[in-house]
Amino acid sequence: MILPSKHIKIAESLFGAGAIIINLLDKKRTLDELWNEFEKLNNTEFFPAYHDYDNFILSIDLLFLMNLIKLDNEGGILRCS
Repeated sequence: MILPSKHIKIAESLFGAGAIIINLLDKKRTLDELWNEFEKLNNTEFFPAYHDYDNFILSIDLLFLMNLIKLDNEGGILRCS
């Protein structure tokens, strides 16, 4: 579920969802703003898999653990440079 495999497409994995999330972080966003932007792409031709809010949060956690995103003091989510 975290990584794609023989039976899990990249769009269905948390890794794939994280790739979409990291691309949405062109500027500082709150969790709600990020979810709203992700939801627009969720299960579309551009990103052909459905991820619920739980998978979205797990993808955020994965990106944080990989040190690709960080939180600021105001609760904003930023891309690590």
